[in-house]
Amino acid sequence: IMVIRDEEMLNQLMSRASCNSGIALGVKSLHVNFTAGITALGLLRKCILLLRNVEDLELRLAKLSPSSWIHILHHVRFKKLQVFSCNCPHDVLAPFLSTTRAIQSLQLLSGCRSGRCHLEGHALPLLTDVTAGSACIASVVDNNPVKRVTIIDVGICDSLAFPFTMKSLSTLTATITTLHIDFDPDHRDILRWLHEAAPELTALKLVEKQCPTSVSRLYLLISTSS
Repeated sequence: IMVIRDEEMLNQLMSRASCNSGIALGVKSLHVNFTAGITALGLLRKCILLLRNVEDLELRLAKLSPSSWIHILHHVRFKKLQVFSCNCPHDVLAPFLSTTRAIQSLQLLSGCRSGRCHLEGHALPLLTDVTAGSACIASVVDNNPVKRVTIIDVGICDSLAFPFTMKSLSTLTATITTLHIDFDPDHRDILRWLHEAAPELTALKLVEKQCPTSVSRLYLLISTSS
């Protein structure tokens, strides 16, 4: 497992990987988390291209523009990638995901601000675990063999966000069996929404979280409908 938190650590990894192909090809898990921004975009791209056998990849890069994300991910291919976590804009991420067909777990730490999700219609035949925002979750889960879903940043302080999420879930071609929600007590119709979204629910946990300190999350264990 390789964890990179700053450019000094990135330089050290590149020095080792460039001199020893065994190190480069032996890295299975790479976690890159820059909270203060990054200037060495070219170096990060070279590093990613060297580590072709990565199966678990996290790219959490703060304050990065869409053009910088394009520079990093352009023509990057990971044939063995199974677990992927990223805060990349979805319009940039879409071409990358179309070439990573082995992904089983996908964590999307950013979302589409308006309109349709850019990941709508993307088929990931092995995808079973998804984490995404409420505006994009239906687009990512739909028509993929997802069994576990985590919905983040639903926005429980917005009276329209939770009903919208429930309506989106009700359109999925899957059967929700287990559901965990941190919810705002002001949502008085929560049971009705849950029944519409998950009529075959067998296990339910509701945790009351008062705005504005709480961040709502939904944990859904779902199985594809027969």
